[in-house]
Amino acid sequence: SLQWTVDVSNQKLAEQTEAAVVAEIAKWEQVFSRYRSDSILSRWSREEIRNESLPCELIDALDFAERLRLSSSGAFDIRVTRLQ
Repeated sequence: SLQWTVDVSNQKLAEQTEAAVVAEIAKWEQVFSRYRSDSILSRWSREEIRNESLPCELIDALDFAERLRLSSSGAFDIRVTRLQ
């Protein structure tokens, strides 16, 4: 659950801003979520989506993660699953 407070004098602007923020969060959740089975990342992990179909933001994040893995000699590795 996410909660925030915005103190503004224009209620309509506050509502429009909230709607825009919620929509943006939903957009990125649809791409990057590891908890949603229908996210692009989850579907790609299950090989339901080919690399050529990934959005550039996900490709950039995966490329960056790979550079971190290499520069940390594997200490940072997004391919590792959660420890039990």
